[in-house]
Amino acid sequence: MTEEASEKGSLSCKVATCDKFEKVFSSKKAKYNHEYRFHGPSYIFNFTDMDDICSDSEEDNVDLDFVTVPTISKMKNTLPITDEDFTARSYSQAIFHACKSMDRPQDEIDKNAWIIDKLGLEPFALTCSDRNGVTIEYNALCHRSNLENMIGENFECKSILPEKRKHDSDITDTIVCPNLAPLIHRSPYRNMLIKMHHFNLNDDVAVLLNKDWMHVPQIKFACAQVLAGAILLNTISGEAILLNTIEVYGRTKNVDIHREISTPEDSTIPPLSSLYPNVWSCVKSTRDGRKLIIGTQSCSALVTSSLRLDCERDPDVGPSSFSFVTSPQTTKIYIDNDSWKKAQKLVLDKDTRSLEPFYLIGQARQLRSHFHQPSTYYLCRASSQLALTRPCQPCTIFTYCDFEGVKKTSDHDNPCMVASRIFQTIGYAVMDSPETASLSKQFIRLSRNQCKTGNMRQSLDDLLQLFEDESSTINVLYNIDLNQILKQMAEIMSPNISRANKEIAINIQKCVRIANQ
Repeated sequence: MTEEASEKGSLSCKVATCDKFEKVFSSKKAKYNHEYRFHGPSYIFNFTDMDDICSDSEEDNVDLDFVTVPTISKMKNTLPITDEDFTARSYSQAIFHACKSMDRPQDEIDKNAWIIDKLGLEPFALTCSDRNGVTIEYNALCHRSNLENMIGENFECKSILPEKRKHDSDITDTIVCPNLAPLIHRSPYRNMLIKMHHFNLNDDVAVLLNKDWMHVPQIKFACAQVLAGAILLNTISGEAILLNTIEVYGRTKNVDIHREISTPEDSTIPPLSSLYPNVWSCVKSTRDGRKLIIGTQSCSALVTSSLRLDCERDPDVGPSSFSFVTSPQTTKIYIDNDSWKKAQKLVLDKDTRSLEPFYLIGQARQLRSHFHQPSTYYLCRASSQLALTRPCQPCTIFTYCDFEGVKKTSDHDNPCMVASRIFQTIGYAVMDSPETASLSKQFIRLSRNQCKTGNMRQSLDDLLQLFEDESSTINVLYNIDLNQILKQMAEIMSPNISRANKEIAINIQKCVRIANQ
């Protein structure tokens, strides 16, 4: 070591086996770096403290003793480093990551979980190791039936791009809604719908709706019940309605005098192209307007009250009031599970004569003719749970006398109210004993006296002419003369019933508001 180097406190590294290295270092650390780089691990030098390596002070100039250690020529194979701390994500965490909703609001997270459950999807994990041996987990979703077949298999992963659609200026943008799950979550009545349970119309329901009314007389009641509370969903437009009240009619004259009379062009019998076997929804144009009907081979079900579910609109009440576009290929029918269970019980009871034990007259259909025929008094009108109470059911000639509207009224002597009481009396008389059902002259005279003037009083005057004397009665069934007068009375009542149905819509709206809380 030279004097100049000593004054600077530098170190010289000289190895006896390598004479060409004679170098002056400015610090111990520099010398250490030199030895490690050029001489390798064959030499180990000992410091009093390992911190001395990083010290550059003059007090660190000490002598170093070199110790030779054996060189390792071979090394045994060792196991690769594994990520023993790896923990798979939980079920809910996997859904978060599959949907990338970790930072989304809680209501959106809940919505995703609900939709995934309704679609029958389950999260699964795809794991791999990076170059450092750390396990990485990716999450995806698939139907649980597919997942069972995927476990244990090897797959090639690739993306699938959506097909490009040609722009058609004549076609407006539509909402594709394949099932109820997306409908429910965008519906303004989500809270109400989420409490219900519906299923897509299946073969069992289709068979029930197509049973022969002559062979199974009680099937008429089950057909009405099974469609009450059903949901019609147009999968192309996204429009959907809840069927609040349904009236069913037989297909042949022998089972129902009010059967559909139509040509092949406007028949409601299901076509071969219908989405369900022998069941479809359609719109029929009549002299009273366009009517929404669910048709089968054995019956036609007229929708008389409905509620749009995809948007906020006033309920439609009446046989020709509805706001829904239907198509046999794109309209799905979802059956209310509770209505299905009730319908199954009705089928098994051969003594069934009504759908409910209460307010029997409210189960009669809204009709304006053939009052001399027994089938006019079939009690095959059904309502959903939402519209099961009397104030939420559409008015008929049989129930208008019980109508009170939004506010109670004392208009007991309204001519149409008087006429409705006559129809109600006739209805109950036929229910009790079809063979002996009759009207007394005394009852009709009291009713006529409540009508001061007008067409209704004239009709009641005509009705009184059918009686022979003050104490006489006239039969209801098969009385053609009585039927002609009752038809006139029913026509006079039509405007009042239409106005009353607007009030019924308000009542339904109130019930919906409560159910949607």
